[in-house]
Amino acid sequence: MTRLPTFENPPVVEQVLAVRFAPLDAFTSPYLGSFWSRVESDFPIAFERGPYDMPLERLGDALPRGGIEFTVGPPPAKTRAWLVSADDERLIQIQRDFFAYNWRKRKGDYDRYEVGRDNFAKYFREFEAFLADKGLGEIGPRQCEVTYINHIRPGPPSKLSSLVSVLQEPELRQPATALLTANLALVLALEKDGARFANLHVSAVPATQGDDDESIWVLTLTARGLPLGEGIGGILAFLDLSRRAIVTNFVTLTTEECHKEWGLTWP
Repeated sequence: MTRLPTFENPPVVEQVLAVRFAPLDAFTSPYLGSFWSRVESDFPIAFERGPYDMPLERLGDALPRGGIEFTVGPPPAKTRAWLVSADDERLIQIQRDFFAYNWRKRKGDYDRYEVGRDNFAKYFREFEAFLADKGLGEIGPRQCEVTYINHIRPGPPSKLSSLVSVLQEPELRQPATALLTANLALVLALEKDGARFANLHVSAVPATQGDDDESIWVLTLTARGLPLGEGIGGILAFLDLSRRAIVTNFVTLTTEECHKEWGLTWP
């Protein structure tokens, strides 16, 4: 498989590697704290958040496994735990049907994909071992997700076409005199061996950040779809192929002007 291009100064500010699985009905709220004790040395800060419902992708005949869910016994955990590293850059999210590993840009350098992948696998296996030790069931993956969030300067009023190569500025007609802002939303089909396994969602929206409300573009790429096999191997295979799709389409969709600013390098 050909090597991917790299960026010396990538605009990425967050990377998310995640999996949705069949609900673990026995995984009640107290077990969130119990699992935290196993990884607290790496993630000493904990928050409680509302549950995240990963959207289910429609992939033709290949739909995520699942259906109507019934719960018997104690109520399952309705919250999501955020376990955060001391430097606030790394984050694990856990709920009864969802596990994710996040890297977030703070002061340090970008954690390359290989680092995030290894950390996802490490803590996911730790979570699987915890479930086995407590007799809480096994994880049955239903859907996987890879997300890259990029903050790109300058934001509006710079033209979106200076960021996204597939856009052309429309020719305006009076009384319209200027295009003040624009949003972008694309969905691309991802295939392996002729079968569609995921959708790649691309969006670009204007936003502001910082105390001075600096204008930026937020360019988000999310690949979401079916695991490519059983267990952790199928999850990692999805992450690898989806990350490749995100990088190659990121290069295709953005302009050469941006590539020069980000230090694009081909292998």
